[in-house]
Formats: sequence, structure tokens, C-alpha cells
Amino acid sequence: MRLYQRVPAFVAAVFICGAVFIGRPASAQTQIQAGQVLISEFRLRGPAGAEDEFVELYNNTDQPVTVQGLNQASGRTVVVSNGQITGPLFTIPNGTVIPARGHLLGANSNGYSLSGYPSGNPTAPPVGAAAAGAAAAAVVVPFAAATPDRTWDFDVPDGSGVALFATTSGTNFTAATRLDAAGFTTSPALYREGGGIPNVVTANTEHTFYRNLSNGTPRDTNDNAADFLLVGTAISIQISRLGAPGPENLASPVVNNTTIIPTLLDPAVSSSSAPNRERNPAVEPNANLGTLLIRRTITNNTGQPVSRLRFRVVIITTLGTPASECPAPSCADLRALTSQDGAATLSNQQVVAVRGVRLEEPPEQPVGGGYNSSLSDDKITLASPLPSGQSISVVFKLGVMRDGPFRFFLNIEALNATVPVILLNEPAASGVSAGGGTDFQKRKLLVDTVQSAPVTPAAPASPAAPGAAPRNVHAPWFVNLTPPAPAPARAAEDEADKDDEGTGKKPEEAPPPSAAEPAPQTSPAATRRGPSKKLPAAAKARRGDNH
Repeated sequence: MRLYQRVPAFVAAVFICGAVFIGRPASAQTQIQAGQVLISEFRLRGPAGAEDEFVELYNNTDQPVTVQGLNQASGRTVVVSNGQITGPLFTIPNGTVIPARGHLLGANSNGYSLSGYPSGNPTAPPVGAAAAGAAAAAVVVPFAAATPDRTWDFDVPDGSGVALFATTSGTNFTAATRLDAAGFTTSPALYREGGGIPNVVTANTEHTFYRNLSNGTPRDTNDNAADFLLVGTAISIQISRLGAPGPENLASPVVNNTTIIPTLLDPAVSSSSAPNRERNPAVEPNANLGTLLIRRTITNNTGQPVSRLRFRVVIITTLGTPASECPAPSCADLRALTSQDGAATLSNQQVVAVRGVRLEEPPEQPVGGGYNSSLSDDKITLASPLPSGQSISVVFKLGVMRDGPFRFFLNIEALNATVPVILLNEPAASGVSAGGGTDFQKRKLLVDTVQSAPVTPAAPASPAAPGAAPRNVHAPWFVNLTPPAPAPARAAEDEADKDDEGTGKKPEEAPPPSAAEPAPQTSPAATRRGPSKKLPAAAKARRGDNH
């Protein structure tokens, strides 16, 4: 019996609108309007417990933003409320500059567990590097970590809403000063948009609520339920979609889908042909049906060296992808994996080097990467940047757990090697660094839907390298028994899909998340907060608590 696969490919990095710290000079904004700075990702507990919390803000404009509070206020405030308890979470002081399309990260100093997630350029070389000279380059930490820019030290109750206000005065936390909000159906109206997110996670699991990135930038329709996706590194009764937290701070790379350009590794052949795309039948962990290798050439057209380059998964058909987001009734189940350096032979017999990309951890992703996971080219660093005008070739590796049509899109995230980040409380008269401002242009999403040829089932193989300890992960075996379309039909699809790729066909926006796979039943009762959690001082006073 032959097993057939029908797997549309992808254009190696998804290239929508974005920006990096490059381009024409730009003035920093000081009067932020509602919607210009968004709450882009958050969670109110995690694997480290009830205080494993963070809130990420996003500059949704093309210019750096310099924070300035309204009416002589000393900054802007992120506030939480569950209806009974309301209090400031953290303040963003005046003078703080949030880069164009960049982020600011607040987290609980008692429990935040993701400070090891990579960020951007390191802030300083290691001690003694100047004396060590060239030898120090080998020991320089390649990237900074996603440590919080602002912190708090109390537990935020499950189901609380989070809002950003343009003032630090508690008496002025009103609809008139609110800039954005993200909350649940149980949150007060001021602390959510629309009806609120229906899913409240009460288990200590690795998860996040993040704004849907399917169009390149965080979705903002003023309806939290439609805008936010809930993803986790393990599927449970509370979390149905595979994905990972990706907290980003002021130093993190920003989206640049405009001047960092992807092309086929071998333009002389189609995107579905080797070496641009190749199906490997060898079984691996999180690749029960083998792997799909997708190779692309990435060119730096920014005009400046790039010191940080990574790719964030914004669309993928994977475990828990709702049927409404699949390109066919039964779509593939793919997992983003770390790929290895290697070589590829072009159609003209030229052999080219191809770099692997690393699935960034933490957070640990034992069943592979999904939505919001990031893949890093670790060879591009501040010590070894990619010069302007130069190219590198990379390979993306997808573990196939179920055959079928698929969708896979990435954002390109990058940092410039010369433009510094303006940190909290630093002087920022203009918000423009010596390297200039930003260059941000909108682009349509490119979709590659070229069909692959049928493949035979993979022969059993060792799931891991000799000596490697296999991960004990539930990995169901799925196959697609649907026979392929007749040859004329496939040829017609190929021609139509090539047109799609050339014209930049834009996919439909994804609907809000929904459960697509049954999950083992777990009781959240054992993980709910007890009555003795710490509260904001202001909230304690309002409740009359004397502890």
C-alpha cells in the first residue's frame, strides 16, 4: 500500500509589514494615542507557579515612541483588575523609548521563568574581553536574554484584566486615559476589549496569550477574543493549540519583512523541487513520518550590518490547528525543529553551504515548535554580523506527524549592528539614535501552495542518534490515505500556485482559537490560587486588609 502526501510548500520567510532600526531618520512620538502601544502578549501564571507572569507591550507604529505621561504625570501605568482587586502592575517612566515595532517587557520578579529566552545584542562583552583581544570573540555571549524591563512582586489573580493607561494617577484610570486592554470574560469592562478572552488558564503550564500574528503584526480589532491566541508547549484540557511563549523586551529584534529578502535557494527550479524543498523519510523525534526541509537564501538589503536574525512562526498547521484554518479537510501536523548545517547541490551542480536554524529554548518545547516559536541563525551575532548586500542560505526543518496540505509562514526578526537601544530613564530628547530611524513598508503575504509529488511511507528508523535519550512524549501516528489528484489536475494546480507565489496572495485571517484535538482530562482545581496570595499595596488598602 502506498501512502500519499499532498503538501503545499511555503515561501521561506513570510514577509508582511515590518521594521528594523534602519533607514530614514524618524522623530520619536510623545503623545501616544489608543492602539499605538498594545498589550501584545501576557500570562498570569506558568510552570514556575502562580507568579510566573509577564506582560509584553508592543509599539504598533513606524516610529520610536518616547513615553510622556498626560498632565505632567511621571509616566504611563499598566494596571490589573479582577473586579474586587485593582492596582498598578508597573509604571513606564517618562523618557523611556520603545523602538519602532519594538517591545517592552514587564514581569513578576518572584516567579518569571523565561529570562533565559534569547533577546537581542549583548549589552557588554565579558569581563576581561578588552585585554583578551581577538580571543574574547570566541567566548562572547551571542545574545542578551529576555529579562524584564520593568517588574512587580505580587501575584495577579487568574482571570484578571490588564490595561495600559496614559497616566500614573490612580484616580485617572478611566476610559478616557486607557490606551489598550487585554482581559477575560470575567474581567471588568475597563480591563478588556469586547467580550474578553473565554479561556482562563488555572494550571501551572507553559503557555501564553498572544496577539495573532498571521498578518505579520499583532492583530488589533478591539475584540480580545478575536485578537488573542492561547498556545502551549503541551496540549491539555485547558490548552488545545501547540505553540510557545516568546517574551520580548526593549533589546529584542524587531520584524523586518521588507529589506531582509528571501529567495529560493535555486531559482532555476520550482519551490517544490530539490534543493528548495526536500522530503526526508528518516524518522526522528517529533517526526514520525520523516521531515520536510525547506531551503532559502536570505539577503540583507537594509544598508547596514545585521547582528541578529531569527524567524518567528506566525502560521503553521500543527497539533491543535482548528479545521477552519486548514487548507483542506485534513491538514498536515508539522512541528518546527532545529535544523543542522549542511550543503545542497543546485541544478547546475554547484554545491552551496546551508545553515541550520535553532528552535529557541527556553521555553522547552518537547513536542516541537508551533505557533509563536522562534528559530535563530546563531552564527549571525554582534561579533559576526551579516554585512549589507550579503546573503546566507538557511534550511528550515519541519517534523511531519501527519501528512496533508499545510501552511507555514514566518516573520523575519532582526537587529542592526550599530543602533543602540535607548533604555529606561536614559536621556531621550529626540528618540532618534545616531544610526537613524526606521524604514517600514507594508507588503502582502506570499503564499506557496505548490503541490508535492506522492511519497512512499518512511521505513522504520532509529528515532534518535546513538546514545541519545529519547523524549517520552505522546506522539500519535497519523497518515493520509487520500490518493493524489490525477496528473493533469496536479499540473494545473502547480501553474496556479506559481502565480500565487509571484503575485503575493494573501491568506484569510485566522479565526479565534478553538479546540481541534481531544486532550487528557486534568483537574484545574488542584492548581488554583489559595487565599493567601500577595496583593498590590493599593489594592490591600482598598480591601481593608491588614497583613
